[in-house]
Amino acid sequence: MRKVVLIIGDVICLYLATSMAMLLELGKNQTDKIAFHLEFLPILVIMMFFMFNVYGLFSLIRKKLVDIFLNLLVAVTNIYIMAMAMTFFFRQFDYSRVVLIYSAI
Repeated sequence: MRKVVLIIGDVICLYLATSMAMLLELGKNQTDKIAFHLEFLPILVIMMFFMFNVYGLFSLIRKKLVDIFLNLLVAVTNIYIMAMAMTFFFRQFDYSRVVLIYSAI
């Protein structure tokens, strides 16, 4: 049960970070761009599941706080590098890279 709560919390944090980044960069007036960014969020969640699993962030084993933050930093960096690469190679995605950087921070 604890693992499910942690996963749901991670997804909520990802949605909140991306939503705040969209508001900072795009404002409230550009609803068409905001709608597109919200459509891209499930892809980010899938990448988050994959990268967090690779770096052991879903493990319930006790770790040092430094190890957790380092793994989290590397996983988030890899997620956003993959997302930027997707938006570069697939031109139909008009995803703002500034929103990616803001939400990673």
